Amino acid sequence: HDCRVEVRDYQTADVDDLMDVENLAAFLETDAPVLGVGCTSDTLPLVIAATRCFKERHLSTRLILGGHGPTEVAEALLAAFPHVDIVARGEGEVTLLELMRRDGCPNDVPGVSYREGDIVKSNPPRPRLKNLDALPNPAYRHVNWERYERVDVETARGCPYACAFCSTSPFFLGCYVPRSLDKVM
Repeated sequence: HDCRVEVRDYQTADVDDLMDVENLAAFLETDAPVLGVGCTSDTLPLVIAATRCFKERHLSTRLILGGHGPTEVAEALLAAFPHVDIVARGEGEVTLLELMRRDGCPNDVPGVSYREGDIVKSNPPRPRLKNLDALPNPAYRHVNWERYERVDVETARGCPYACAFCSTSPFFLGCYVPRSLDKVM
């Protein structure tokens, strides 16, 4: 889509302590105009601290958080942490593409929360992807497989249950969508 993208996986970083704020902040270093960071609920405090350090050095970089961690607390995050510019809620493939096509302007992009001055705004949720097979295959050629002990395969998104202790069902709007067997294979 004519967007230059660099993907980094922090779990493969050559650092002694993955939970060190400065290690993650250094790992995020870039001169890109936009930095997107995905995280889960358990890594959200680390990501908030590291992105604050990053943003102090890169004031003009637009910082977008996404994933299970920030989705359910998007408005509270934006209100409490002014270094976060946008939270992409839910599935991010289409949301991020729209943000990039609009030079990071979140107005009218479904599935984002953002700050406009001192006011936190949330656009309506983006509808769930109903056909995961329509997504392009991951760019596996850019992955150094030797850095991983195991590899997960996405066979579906969502969960048909609504357990109170889990963020999967709310993240996927209570909808379970499988991939076809051909795409999984």
